[in-house]
Amino acid sequence: PNPSGRTITIIHCWSAPRSRSTALLYSFEARGKDTIALDEPLYRRWLQEKIRGGGDDGSNGKSYGISRPYAEPFLKGVAPDDEDAEKESWRWEREKKCFNERVYDAVASIVEQNSSSDGGEGVIFIKQMAKFANLFDFETNYETYTSSSSKYSHEHEQSNQPSHWKHEITNLATKSNIHIRHKHVLLIRDPLSVLASWMGKSGQVHGNNPHPDEVG
Repeated sequence: PNPSGRTITIIHCWSAPRSRSTALLYSFEARGKDTIALDEPLYRRWLQEKIRGGGDDGSNGKSYGISRPYAEPFLKGVAPDDEDAEKESWRWEREKKCFNERVYDAVASIVEQNSSSDGGEGVIFIKQMAKFANLFDFETNYETYTSSSSKYSHEHEQSNQPSHWKHEITNLATKSNIHIRHKHVLLIRDPLSVLASWMGKSGQVHGNNPHPDEVG
C-alpha cells in the first residue's frame, strides 16, 4: 500500500479478437476522468513486424498472410484520403507512439488531474490481444525492448524507444509519490464463436483469414 493513498491501477485485458473486448474498453472509457482506456497500443508494432518484418523502410519483409486495407497509412501515422485529415489526424499520429510512451501519457494525465486532490485512485485499462504477448515483458509489465525493436519506431531516436519511456514512467511515479500496480485479466470467449464471427464484416478487414497469427 502507498502511504499517500494515490495508486494507479493498470489493467491489462488479454483476449483473442472478436471477444467483446472493445465493448469492455468503451465501458471503462465511460467511467470518467479518473480512468483512461488504451486500445491495443502494441498493435502498430505487431502489424509492422508481421507485414514488414519490423523495418520502417519495408526491407526484410515477411509474409504471414496478414493484410489490412489501411496498413500503409496506419504505419506511417497519416490519415487516409477517405478521412477528414484535419479532424482525425491526431488519432493516426497517436499510433506512432510506442506502448510505453502511451502508458506514460496516461499516467501523466491521471497525475495531473489528481494533483490538487488528496489521495484518489486512477485506472488505466489496456485492451491487449493475446497475439501481442511476445512483444510484452510480463516481468516488468511493459513493452519488450530488443535491438530489433528500434526498427518499428517512426523516428529512430532514443526518446521514441520503449526503454526510455519505461524509465520515464518510473521517474514520474517516484516524483509524484504514486504507486503503480499492474493487474492482468483474461477475457475468454468460446473459440468456435470467435472463429464463426471472423467472416462477414470482420472478414473485409482481416481478409477472411483466421490464421493463427491473426487469432492469437
